[in-house]
Amino acid sequence: MFIIDKETLSKFTPIQRRYLLSIIGLEIVIFQNGCTIILVLIEIRTKSERVLSIRRKEMKSRKELKTESKEALKRNYWKSVFVCAIYALFISGAGTLTARLNDSDKEFLGIAIESIPIVVLLVLVLVVILFALLVLFSFALITNPFIVGVSRFKLKAIEDKGNISDMGYGFDVNYKRNVGTILLMEIYTFLWSFLFIIPGIVKMYEYSMIPYILADNPDVDRKEAFSISKEMMKGNKWRAFILDLSFILWDFLGTITGGIVTLFYVGPYRELTKASLYKAIKVGE
Repeated sequence: MFIIDKETLSKFTPIQRRYLLSIIGLEIVIFQNGCTIILVLIEIRTKSERVLSIRRKEMKSRKELKTESKEALKRNYWKSVFVCAIYALFISGAGTLTARLNDSDKEFLGIAIESIPIVVLLVLVLVVILFALLVLFSFALITNPFIVGVSRFKLKAIEDKGNISDMGYGFDVNYKRNVGTILLMEIYTFLWSFLFIIPGIVKMYEYSMIPYILADNPDVDRKEAFSISKEMMKGNKWRAFILDLSFILWDFLGTITGGIVTLFYVGPYRELTKASLYKAIKVGE
């Protein structure tokens, strides 16, 4: 704590004070005691810094992350298989729905172009697009909080034991925040990928911690979730990419076994490893 008397205070302009605060992150509290006014500068941390303090050194190795996830899988095996299976169904369902909407749009446009005037065609295309967006948004009302709930389960499983009821966390706590934040994350990732593939992949990893942040911190809002995830992934995007790449042989094994190995081992193993990475980047782990 620093106490600055009235004389010293008068030497700073309002602009200089605001600049000082923006640099060192201090909060001004002014007390008035008779004719004496003192400025008390109380050092504070932003909410994101209170939630997470990013560690840059002495990170766990890929082997250590996988070992931790394997131990968590042993403690929570059947629950992890069940949760990851339901999660996969939700995600694949969303992908299938999107693909069908795209196919329907193409078929519709193929017929419409041949037989409908251009003005009417444009109106119909707009209606189809709005309908598709409405359907996808309605689907997001269910899938997005579910993603947060699954992330909550994985974090609890890494710490000790997760509960099936954790899947409902995203519906019970900050439902609107969870729906909106995950929706924006997906939109931003899509737009970056639509423009350029490589930046899209980079952004995907930059935003990858958002579901865990929402699941781990009920008081963090949308803007802070994006900011925290961006800070966490500075210097860790390549690490996360290599971690994902290390499962490629497991994915091949899952393919040749018709998905059985993926369902009963690789899927839960991979998802818990991602949660372990989040815990490793977060301070104190």
